[in-house]
Amino acid sequence: MNTKISGFALAALATIFTAGPAFAAGDDIKQLAAHTGLSESKVRMILGCRTCNASYTYTYQRSLEQFREALGQKKYEQLMSGQPILLDDGIEVREHVAAVNTR
Repeated sequence: MNTKISGFALAALATIFTAGPAFAAGDDIKQLAAHTGLSESKVRMILGCRTCNASYTYTYQRSLEQFREALGQKKYEQLMSGQPILLDDGIEVREHVAAVNTR
């Protein structure tokens, strides 16, 4: 019985320690949303799979233009190429981009 409990506790600790980067990525999404004035959902749509978002056909291009304008062309290109960027308030954002839009 004690082996089962200690195995469960070990698995729970491993989950907590490996989930750290996922929470950090969520913080980056929040920071980008606050900086660009877009919702977190729209930022995820731009950085991820745009066709996975139900409203992409209506809002993608408009959201992309707002996102690009808020960041500036240079920071936008850096972020989309997988490089970290520094926002105006000094916060570094490093977000994994699922698909690069070359438009």
